[in-house]
Amino acid sequence: MEAFESKVRETLGNHLVRCKMEAWQEEEAERARQGQRDAESKLSTLEVEMRKMRVDMAAMKRDAEHSRQEHMKLEKRYRELTDLLYHKQAQLEATAGEKRLQEVQVFMHLFLMMYLLHHLQDRADNFSAREVAESMGLATPNLP
Repeated sequence: MEAFESKVRETLGNHLVRCKMEAWQEEEAERARQGQRDAESKLSTLEVEMRKMRVDMAAMKRDAEHSRQEHMKLEKRYRELTDLLYHKQAQLEATAGEKRLQEVQVFMHLFLMMYLLHHLQDRADNFSAREVAESMGLATPNLP
């Protein structure tokens, strides 16, 4: 009987060891499954963040392209306005030149008229009344 009890104890001991081993393996498997779930959850969160980042990057790309296009439009408008300014400045200088030329011409006409008037006045001062009458065709012997 002792051999039987010893055999039963040994069997029970082996069974207990197997049960403990199975329990430990089950705990390890559960920990592994929990780790897997945690990893999958983390992966899912990262995928969501990655999708959001892609959307943000696409929006940034569109904004950058829009900004680049706006910059190009502003540069074109700046060149157009600069060209217009140069053109208007050239027109203004030409107009100012023409005005100065006209002013000089008017001055010259006035100067010539003054000169002629002065010259005529000098000649008129040197004419006698008889010479004036003769120059006008009114020469008569009766005039003093």
